[in-house]
Order: sequence, then structure tokens, then C-alpha cells
Amino acid sequence: MNVITFNKTYEERLQEYTDVLRSASSKLCATEIQKNWSCYLQFNIDSSGWLAIWKIPRSTCELLNVEFPIAVVVYVENVDFSKLSATVKTLAVDEDVLLSNKRFIVLLIELWPLKEQEKSAELNLNATANAMDMLRIFYIYLFMPWDLEEDSSLDWLNEHLETRLSLFYDMKSNNIPKHKVLYIRELLQEARRLHLRQKQLVDDPSSRTLLSIKVSMAHIKNEIEILENRLLRSAVLRKEQQLIMPRKVDNHPITLVLLSENNISDYILWLEEVTPHVGNECVQYKSSLSSALANAIPNETILLSKSKHTFENLCSLQEGGSFKGLGAKEDTIITSMKEDIMFDVLGNISFENLTIDISIARWGILVRRGIVTLINCKLTCPFDSHAQDGVIVGYGGTLKIDNCAINGFETALVVNSGGTLYMKDSTVADVNIGLRVHANSCLIVESTQFKKCEKCAIEVSTESNEVENQSGDFDILKMSSITLNNVTGEGNGVDCSIVSVEETDLFQDMLSAESDSSSDGEMDTTVLNLYK
Repeated sequence: MNVITFNKTYEERLQEYTDVLRSASSKLCATEIQKNWSCYLQFNIDSSGWLAIWKIPRSTCELLNVEFPIAVVVYVENVDFSKLSATVKTLAVDEDVLLSNKRFIVLLIELWPLKEQEKSAELNLNATANAMDMLRIFYIYLFMPWDLEEDSSLDWLNEHLETRLSLFYDMKSNNIPKHKVLYIRELLQEARRLHLRQKQLVDDPSSRTLLSIKVSMAHIKNEIEILENRLLRSAVLRKEQQLIMPRKVDNHPITLVLLSENNISDYILWLEEVTPHVGNECVQYKSSLSSALANAIPNETILLSKSKHTFENLCSLQEGGSFKGLGAKEDTIITSMKEDIMFDVLGNISFENLTIDISIARWGILVRRGIVTLINCKLTCPFDSHAQDGVIVGYGGTLKIDNCAINGFETALVVNSGGTLYMKDSTVADVNIGLRVHANSCLIVESTQFKKCEKCAIEVSTESNEVENQSGDFDILKMSSITLNNVTGEGNGVDCSIVSVEETDLFQDMLSAESDSSSDGEMDTTVLNLYK
């Protein structure tokens, strides 16, 4: 099932948005923008009768208690133009009966019209898809949560459209480094999340939480406004490039060694421990992990002292690199205050001799592509925390786990269609589901124990009509794509559960689509209402 996508030039989109937002009056304030969109959509979107993929946002997945990411086919029954929303009915969802044949009211920007529609339907499909594409990009990248608080005398069209559209096109081209693009998207997503929380607290203006949210929003707003200005954006990117340029000697990654506060004798002892790991390499010293990442280059090695280290953003190392503790895995801890994805990976990254504390983030590691290697590591999360998944492997991604302990997640490991997992000499314990494997993925597990998995140790979805739904021990997993050697279970609900589904990888279909709009998981919107 293919979605309809568009690739347009800056000039084309500028003209389209100008036509939609041009006001009969001399100016257009932010509070009037939704009315303009409502009017435009009434003449350009079919009000009912079309099929779409509903890409369910993270926040809604939590509300519905379903695994993220997920995308389902829906039938659009009615469009509410005034609220930019639609009433949809989900079609059969074999892998999650909770979503089958239910009605939801969702935002239009969460819907992606399908190329294949019912033959009897008389639709202006291309116009509908084009209008949805315009709306989605506008509300994700061009309209900011703080715009509604601006002075009503400001003309939004002249004040913001060109600068923000320019930033959007720099993000989708190679004018801005990949890690910086992800950072900008994270800022926008965090701003939307904070805006929603701010609306929920509006009845308590004296709340400390509300004050904290306003301060955080102000910081994000200032940072985004600097990046919106073309001259300031160029200056910021040039400055960041200058910080790492002198260190690109023969393209050899420089090793950073992080020092915590300590006395001189402890430093000397620690440097003696470090020496075998670095040899004659040049070493740059940093006092914090955040500082090291801010100045790192792709494929750099970061050696971590025996202490607890926090960070906010992977920066260049999102594209590849390594983190290594210099003691036992319990001695070196990495954590983050991020509430979404702790490690969002686009390249080859390795972790060794570390404890990764995922008690705050909802998702530990997302392997979008590349290879993530975990050696002698501990991944931990309180079982009652809101962190749902330890590691998610996406299409084309590979996860290698060697001598690791994974504890306390709702679902410890998820391997999506097209993903690969190699796992050996490890344990998974005190989770709800140890390993969830989707159809068309590859799995090799050796000498591994699954212990106290409340629901099941390994849950497998298969497209094979010859395999019936069944539960049992590990011996039932006799599939060409799955290899288990010396895998044991103790105290699990069941060791294995096999579910036969007619699975279509809708989410990957959207990832593969060539389009201007974001379709790889950054979008995070909110369902307006839910009902059966």
C-alpha cells in the first residue's frame, strides 16, 4: 500500500502558502490562521469516503496502550474542517485487535491518503493528498506553539513564512548536518509537548510546574528564532564547524577521556588505567559527557570514567561512534533527562562496559539504520516507569548484544520487519515482554536466559498461514529466520508466543516514500477525542 507524496521547490511551497494565508485585510495574525486553512480545505479535500494510513503519534500510542511505532489503514467517514480533524474508522488490524473496527477523531496531519482507493469511490484524490501534505508541513515545521501568544498586530505571513520555510528547506537538504536537523526536530517536538502541558495547567497560574514550562519554552523559542534567521543560522553552523575542523587529522577519530571531579592522586591512578586504551593517540580531555558530545566528530571514541554521566543530545555521534567505560559495567552509568528517545541512532555506534539508565526516557535506543553494538552492558529501567521499550530495531537496522543484562522494561527488545538481532551470553529479566519479533526480521540468539518475563519471553508475529497461533517453550520457534541455541527460560508467563498475522509493513512504506514531509517518527501530535 503506497501513500501519495510530493516533492516541491521552495518557490512552489512559498506561493502555495501565500495563497492559502493571504488575508483580505492588510495583515494576518496567528489566531486567524486556522480559519484560513479551514476555508481552503473545504474546497480541496474530499469530506469523506477515502482510505488513508493513520500514523499514530507516540502520545496516542501510550493512551491506547499499543506499541509505537504503528500505522493502520483507516476509512475517513467525515472531515471537520473547522477543527482540522477527521472521524476515521480503523480497518481490520490483525496484530492488534484493540484497534480493529473502532472510530477515532484524529488530526488531519496524522493521515496519509493511499494511492489505492475503493473503485466505487469518486474522489479528487490528488487534490486531497496535496492539501494534506501542505497542512502537515505547515503545522509541524512552520507554525510554532508560541505564535498564538504573539502581539495581534504582527502580520504572521510577512513575519515568519519565508524565514521558516527557508529553514525547513535547509533541513531537508544537506545545508544543515544530519545531527543538527534531528536536534531541531527534537526542539520542535519538545515545544509541542510543553505547550500541551501548559494548556493543561492554565487553571493554576501560580504553579511552579507552569513557570518551569514557560522558562523551557522561552529557551526553545530563542534557539529556534536564531536558527530561523538565515545570517545567524549560517554563523552558528560555521562556528560549530570551526570547533571540530582542527581535530579532523587524517580523518582519524580522536579519543576523548572524561574526568569527573577528584583529587590529583586519583587522577594519576586513573590516567594509568586509561593509557593502555589510548596508546600514543592524541587525547582531548572534557569534564562532562555533554561537553564531549558537543565537540565530537562522527566515529569518535569516548572513554568514560567511573561515575554517572548525563547528556542531552548525541550531536555528531548520532552518525557513528563509540562509548566505553573503563571499569566494570556497574561503575560507569549513562543517563539522560530526555523524556522521549534516549539514543536516536543513524549510524554505527557501540557501547561497552556501561550501565545505561533509561528510567526517564520513554524509549532507550532507536536503531533507525546502521549497527548498534552492546558489549558487557546493563540496560535498566524501573518496571513501573513510563519507559516502554529498551531497544527498537527499525527496518535495515542491526542490533548486536554480547554479555549484557537487560532489566525492568515493558518490552525489552523490539525487532521490526527488516531488522536483525544477534544476541549471546546475555540475560533479560523482570520485564513484561522480553523480545518482540515482527515478520520478515532475522533473529540469532545464543546462550541467553529470559527470566521473570511476566507475559512472555519471546513474542513472534509471522505471516505464514501454515503456522497457527500457539504458546509454549522455545522449541516451537522452528522458523528459517530464527535461530536459537541454548536459550533458557525461568519464571516466565510463557516462554514463546506465536501470532499469525496478515502483516503489511505500513510504517516502513512511509519511511521509504520520497517526500518533503517528515515521515520517520519525529511527528508527535495529539488525538483530539476517542470513542467507540
